[in-house]
Amino acid sequence: MDVDAELSSLATQDDLPADVLRRLLRHPGARRSAALLRKDLTDEVIEEIITLGSTRSLAANGSLPARVRVRFLEDPDPAVRCAVAASIGDEPPGVLARLAEDPDPSVRAFLTTNDRLPPELLAHLAADPESSVRSRVIERWRGVPDSVRRMLLTDTDPDIRCAGAQAFPPPADLLPGLLADPETRAAAVAYAVPTPELATDPDSDVREAVAAHPDLTTGLRDLLAEDPDMFVRNAIAARADTPAELRERLVAGLEPGSPLAEWVLSFRRSTHTCPPPAAVRPPLTRETGRGTAGTRRPLGAGRQQVLRVVLTPPRPSCRVKRLPRTGQVRQPAPRGTQFHVGCTRFFKNPKPGKSGGELLIESEPPERENAKAKDLESAEEVGHERV
Repeated sequence: MDVDAELSSLATQDDLPADVLRRLLRHPGARRSAALLRKDLTDEVIEEIITLGSTRSLAANGSLPARVRVRFLEDPDPAVRCAVAASIGDEPPGVLARLAEDPDPSVRAFLTTNDRLPPELLAHLAADPESSVRSRVIERWRGVPDSVRRMLLTDTDPDIRCAGAQAFPPPADLLPGLLADPETRAAAVAYAVPTPELATDPDSDVREAVAAHPDLTTGLRDLLAEDPDMFVRNAIAARADTPAELRERLVAGLEPGSPLAEWVLSFRRSTHTCPPPAAVRPPLTRETGRGTAGTRRPLGAGRQQVLRVVLTPPRPSCRVKRLPRTGQVRQPAPRGTQFHVGCTRFFKNPKPGKSGGELLIESEPPERENAKAKDLESAEEVGHERV
């Protein structure tokens, strides 16, 4: 059982009591899940999440009131402003325009993914000085006005011109220039008439685009079937109008040389297979969460060791180093001082060291351990701790 995953899932439960949620905020993964996904966060919980350092996850929560999310526009961390920019509405008016002028280009790039962004701000970002922002506009905006389309297709950056030619049909008067440009020729072939000049272009990407053209003539098809580039020949094999005998010959002669290349080629021919979907995890119940939060392991006559996930940092004398996602301590231990709970290995009596405050391994006098074990069994809330 993955304790981190279970606690993170528990933190998003709809019927979670407020006191349990406050304790779960001490667990980094659970805190991030609650900050990102919960829709019932109170002002006090929001302030605690910010204090504990999960502001970025909180900023991405679209269920927060606008008065709270506006605060994050002043955050010095660009990652926090990116999280806000991706989903915030224009409340109060002018918020989106302010984000469009953010000094960090990553914030402006994230803003292009905001479904509430009006066309005038998208047009403004299409002329952004950073090519990464202009590229995101091309990915995001399909109903581009003619003026913006022309601006992107004649951009000074060849990558922007190429992305624009791939994203939307170019105006007829710009097509000759796009075909003459080596950077955009392959993308512009789809809107041109296939010619022998294009079919023998030195760029294999251009020839591959010609091979996939819906208006390809039989003569050009047979010419490209003998192309030295296997991706060009594969494009001919993928055509529905390619004779079966020619297709079999082409596929047999591809020889990709690696499983990855074979997968790419078969994907184009629609003969690839995908793995089955992963099983859906069942919802975490209160009983499962209680079992996750506490486990008792006997160590011998009159003694026992209590292991539990604690939602507040343990005392310094009890801290141990935990390897990521394993529950193990770093200190080496001799044979006979370790045991397993499920697939996780724990060590008896570890030396004090650094810890993330997630696991507590205690060994105390028998009478106190017995009393604490009884408390653990009778605890009603998940993660409840009595000392």
